[in-house]
Amino acid sequence: MNSDILVALLALIGTMFGSLVGAYSTNKLLSYRIGLLEDKVNKLNKIFERMTVAELKIKDIDQYVRDNYE
Repeated sequence: MNSDILVALLALIGTMFGSLVGAYSTNKLLSYRIGLLEDKVNKLNKIFERMTVAELKIKDIDQYVRDNYE
């Protein structure tokens, strides 16, 4: 086998291996970052739910005060 062909095959194998490792590590990092964003969105949704409940309670208290003390 010619040494040029052997070098070309080794370069091809190295390039493919490097591409696969790079794609795997990028996918792993992307999955991690998406997980962090999902956690932040869940916390924000919980805050919105709590604020909705608090606003309804404030509205009820305000109505009670208006009905009983005016």
